[in-house]
Amino acid sequence: MNYTQFFSDVKAGKLKNLYLLHGDEEYIKEEALKALISAAVPDMQDLNVSVFENPTLDDVFAACEAISFLGGMRVVVIKSLFKEQEAKALAKYFDELPTSVILVIYLRGTADARSIIVKKAKELNAIVEFNILSEGDAIKWVEQQAKKANCPIGKDTARFFVATVGKDMLSIKNELFKLLSYANGREITKEMVSHVVISNVEYKIYVMYDYFAAGNFREGFRALDSLMSGKNVEEEAIGIAGYFVRCLKNTLYAHDALKKGLSAADIAAHLKISEWSVKSVCANARRFTKEQLLDGILAFSNVLTKRITGAATAPQALNDAILSTFSGKATS
Repeated sequence: MNYTQFFSDVKAGKLKNLYLLHGDEEYIKEEALKALISAAVPDMQDLNVSVFENPTLDDVFAACEAISFLGGMRVVVIKSLFKEQEAKALAKYFDELPTSVILVIYLRGTADARSIIVKKAKELNAIVEFNILSEGDAIKWVEQQAKKANCPIGKDTARFFVATVGKDMLSIKNELFKLLSYANGREITKEMVSHVVISNVEYKIYVMYDYFAAGNFREGFRALDSLMSGKNVEEEAIGIAGYFVRCLKNTLYAHDALKKGLSAADIAAHLKISEWSVKSVCANARRFTKEQLLDGILAFSNVLTKRITGAATAPQALNDAILSTFSGKATS
């Protein structure tokens, strides 16, 4: 089932006892879960909704078998897959679910089709796929939202907007909100898009940089992987190292500027970066000392040198630079 059919069923009150939500479109998937919970449990959600990140099998069974408060529906959400014997036990339980419960398996990214849980959910027609929007659908959505806001946008401009932002719906939603606020009833032009909107690459770079700067290596490396297409990892690693150098140099400038009493707007104007980017830069400027930032700039600048001299491959050198710059270096 695609998510369009899912939303239609939820709106019509046609709810199943089991769903497995997966796919790369994270924003719409999250909205789908919210819509399902609101439809199934309009009231008393704190009592009739259970969400588990890494539950035991007993946790899941107990939550599903619990009597709902005031006799309504219960929703149980699992955000991970079980393995081996526990997976078999849970898959078998799908056929025994109480009629008063909706069990939702909510997975980040695409589910492993080899899992017995996924196979059983497919057999029960309980899988909802959340694929990234096509360019055409993304453009249509942008046009519709702009029309609702009384800010007309031509198809070519909408296409330019989507090409700039990418097809991730959370990015589209956030950037379009900024653009509509800026247009304020005027027709949206490509010049407005270029002035206001953060490019897809810039957005991903700063998100990745923020994760590493905050010491969140798991999400940082996940974001790094999304920037590596795998076509030419050596060149890609060198290019990303260059982005790190730019981010760190911007952070270094903000570090000094903030000490001098300059505002975020002053910093954004000098660096020629967006309002969103300058928030990231200023936050990270407060996390590091000047010496740490200088060391980081040197480490990432040396990625190309290490590759040329044969000291390391570019991906290895990039990984070393990330660890040496961000491991335990951030200050509170």
